[in-house]
Amino acid sequence: MLLLLSCSAPEGESGAALPEADRGPDEPFQPVSVPETGDEPDPVVTPPDPVEPDPDPVEPEPDPVEPEPDPIEPDKPPVTKPPAGGPTAASCFADQSPAGQLVDYDQHAPTLGEHCMGTNHQDITGVERVVFVGDSITVGTPPTESTAWYRNVMADQLAASFGLEPPDWNWQNVDIFGGKALAQNAGDFSTCAKWGARTDDLFKEPHKQIVTCNPPELREKKTLIVLTMGGNDVFKWAQSLVEGASMDDLWTKAELAVADMEEAIHWAVDDPATFPNGVYVVFANTYEFTDVDSGNDLATCPGADLIGMHTALVDPEFSAMAGWMMSEYMRIAVETGTDMAFMGEHFCGHGYMYNQPGGRCYRGPNAELWLDFTCMHPSAAGHAGIAELFLTVIDN
Repeated sequence: MLLLLSCSAPEGESGAALPEADRGPDEPFQPVSVPETGDEPDPVVTPPDPVEPDPDPVEPEPDPVEPEPDPIEPDKPPVTKPPAGGPTAASCFADQSPAGQLVDYDQHAPTLGEHCMGTNHQDITGVERVVFVGDSITVGTPPTESTAWYRNVMADQLAASFGLEPPDWNWQNVDIFGGKALAQNAGDFSTCAKWGARTDDLFKEPHKQIVTCNPPELREKKTLIVLTMGGNDVFKWAQSLVEGASMDDLWTKAELAVADMEEAIHWAVDDPATFPNGVYVVFANTYEFTDVDSGNDLATCPGADLIGMHTALVDPEFSAMAGWMMSEYMRIAVETGTDMAFMGEHFCGHGYMYNQPGGRCYRGPNAELWLDFTCMHPSAAGHAGIAELFLTVIDN
């Protein structure tokens, strides 16, 4: 859930060799014979043919002047340009903000799929096992039927694509008291996602989802890890801001959340011995459920009272913090060679302001609402959208 409350000096030309100035051929020295003194007549000296003057000499080219590099502002790294030729986040989502993209993903130079649904850093093949970790979006929540939850839709398609044993009914349903699937493992699928989970639940005690769901005896299989995480962190910060927390405190929490996410992904991919036959990781950024342009009014949703957010939240710094977090998710994907799906950008226009023509992401009169009455969880249409995002990133 994203609350976007938004030289080397040019290679020096190789010291090009300086062309020499045109020069006339060296004139050999012609000795003059001096006759002996006598009665012989003085020799007649024939003057030499006049020497044609050299054509205009070619001026030698001056040494190339190396332009000075552009100055770099202190304490600010140079911006990395995205690879030429492919789509950029700015081009993919140019229509979502008249002033330009709200989150600067392109500073990290990701490789994006032509589909604009996410990055394209991994060639995902030969998967033998699939693991889902994360929050309630991944678990699935009533009143949406479990058959529509994105992990179940994906499990069916991934089982068919990779020839895997599909999960059973218990794996596909939830223990409403524990907030987790009724079965952690079934067929070639595992899930440790939990209602209310935050980024520190991925790799820290007591849950350590990404480790718990990948015990040593199962790591021999080539594994695909899919996750959604971060929405509950952002939502908790929004509640804290309404209750009077300072932005300095919230920035500290945001930095810790990013560090937790980063630590979990590095654990999975850094050491080849962890998954000897390979591992792939695909995660999503978060979405904002109100689609507002500037007010970030959490009270827009009809069920705002149920989640304690019936008060409008208007804070540009909060919006900047949430955007920074999403940019950091992209940095993690680039640095670890994993993939990020643009869940936030594709949910935009399907939130509770989906029917307002002046909205930043207005998709027209036939747009669907992708959220249920809780304001935070996907409807069946929202789960279908998430499944399509992940499957597109995985397949392409």
